[in-house]
Amino acid sequence: MTTKFDRLANTMMNKRKAQYSASGFTSITNSNHMCAILKDGAPVSYGTNVYNTNDTSTEHAEAQALRKLYERIGKTLNAKKITIDIFVVRTNGGNSKPCMRCINQMKYYSQFFSIRYVYYTCPSEPGGIRCVKFSQLASEEPHICAFDRNLKKLPKRRHDNSSNSSNSSDSD
Repeated sequence: MTTKFDRLANTMMNKRKAQYSASGFTSITNSNHMCAILKDGAPVSYGTNVYNTNDTSTEHAEAQALRKLYERIGKTLNAKKITIDIFVVRTNGGNSKPCMRCINQMKYYSQFFSIRYVYYTCPSEPGGIRCVKFSQLASEEPHICAFDRNLKKLPKRRHDNSSNSSNSSDSD
């Protein structure tokens, strides 16, 4: 039996394939997450992981989808919040539980949107999708994404003080 989430996940995976194909760029990074913001069950905003190849910055799919929605309609909401759900898919299979950075972004945007449920791909769940109330997800053990785990392993870069050789003290 095909569920609305199966159809949405397939739509998102096809969008991702089309993005890769149109870009002509082959990524060596793990950019397989996509997010859809749902209002009354229909997608109103999409996001994908974006990696800056010039430095260590990233924008995760959840943050991008929320930012895009806010840029489009958030400023017109006044005091009224719209109720949304968040659906996160890992397009190459596997668990797509939002990381602590994404949960923090969700908390920030919850001042503009009422986030009801977060759905994410989770192979250990029946049907492969986990549904959790946002308030519960925010209180669970935080997940640290692979990008941030790997970033912690990088050696710290020191500033090059060779151009200021007259100062022998190292102020790092």
